[in-house]
Amino acid sequence: FAGAWIAAAFQMYMIVAWAVWPALILAWFFTQQKLGKKIVDLAIAGFTSLGLSLLWIFIVWLTPAANRPYVGGTYSNSPWEMVFGYNALGRFSSEAGADASSSYRSFTPPFGGEAGIDRLFNYQLSGQVSWLIPASVIAIIALLVLREKIATTIFLAGWFLTFAVMFSAVSGLHQFYVTAMVIPMVALIAMALEASLRTGQKMWIATIVGVTALWSVFVGLTYAGYLDALPLVQLAVAALTLIGLFAGYRFLKTPAARGLVTAGIIGSLIITPAALASDTLHPP
Repeated sequence: FAGAWIAAAFQMYMIVAWAVWPALILAWFFTQQKLGKKIVDLAIAGFTSLGLSLLWIFIVWLTPAANRPYVGGTYSNSPWEMVFGYNALGRFSSEAGADASSSYRSFTPPFGGEAGIDRLFNYQLSGQVSWLIPASVIAIIALLVLREKIATTIFLAGWFLTFAVMFSAVSGLHQFYVTAMVIPMVALIAMALEASLRTGQKMWIATIVGVTALWSVFVGLTYAGYLDALPLVQLAVAALTLIGLFAGYRFLKTPAARGLVTAGIIGSLIITPAALASDTLHPP
């Protein structure tokens, strides 16, 4: 089933779907099964994924060119070139395919800034995904310390880290591409919060919520200043959050203090993504 779902994703976004495989392979070796069965299962899943992924390519390739639409993004009207050249190798090199003498065209969207270790935190992408990155890293640490669902944790952490490295390295990146790494991120955070609550280790909840609140306010203040009143609102919310996290615990016996701290933390968590989301239809 995992192989089939990855193949289904391949039909939508091609080679990027296969980037989930390294995490899946690594995690499978942490399951409670005999080594031989793990290898056999991975082989079955791998061949399933490969066969179903390439099905469309073979159908197009075997159809005479005169009887099918031209394969976009290619020089040679080839689905192989489109999938593995234009939409794979062509994304990692802005020079490859610069002219028709190259074996494939390149496509490097100019909306994600320069490649590098800090790309996910730059102006174009920070408001899209970076406000969840600190929480995801803390969630991974919490799950490993609490030894909760190790195989699942390895899978989701590997997925998140693989995509983070890949998106940081490609030559061109569109902002919406990063949604592919949000799936494991939110799953990790949810698992960590549930495990912390169930085991009574609530310090992990406080750490995840607190760091996310402060970071999201920082992102908003740094990258969303063009939203009219947002900076002033964020400063007020940040102050409430700081009071709650660093000075408010001894005053939490009163309902007013609890309400103030709760409002500050919740506001810090949602104000930046809410503002950026509401502004999508009205960019500067």
